[in-house]
Amino acid sequence: MYSFEEAQIQAVKEMEIRANIGLTIIDFLPMGSKEKVEKLIKRLTTKQLTTIQFSIAPHTIYTVSKENLILAKSFAKKHNLLIHTHLPETEKEVKDCLKKYKMKPVEFLEKIGFLNKNCVFAHCVWLDDKEIEILEKRNCSLVYNPTSNMKLAFGVFPWNKIRQRKINVCLETDDPASKQFF
Repeated sequence: MYSFEEAQIQAVKEMEIRANIGLTIIDFLPMGSKEKVEKLIKRLTTKQLTTIQFSIAPHTIYTVSKENLILAKSFAKKHNLLIHTHLPETEKEVKDCLKKYKMKPVEFLEKIGFLNKNCVFAHCVWLDDKEIEILEKRNCSLVYNPTSNMKLAFGVFPWNKIRQRKINVCLETDDPASKQFF
């Protein structure tokens, strides 16, 4: 996620590994516009990339509008892509969502028809029982980011609640700044 997709592709090729590279959408940045992502996906899918897949990556509900979240979901469906985004990493995100939409982040995504088995959500630190139940029902995958969570100290991934559910849990480092701890 974020940027420098061409450099990421080159690194994956050099290391001879598999990767899923997120094509990021952020409303206020030109590099994250829907148009830029559409052009990029067209250019990248013409290459012979046997070990690389792409996902559409609307950054999070506070940097991507409701309309663009819906467009991202449609784009992912059209191109058969995973959707990778962040869910509440901080308590502030939950409070801001409650203030703006009168519901918690997962409830908001459920209401706009965003959630499905192709969704992969990073962080997920501030989920309540109802939200976990919705994510399980929609067959979403969650991503635990231990180094990022420890570095930022915003909360703890609710592993004890999630492991009792039928939810796929992945492990990731988050961003390059988090990797310095390995």
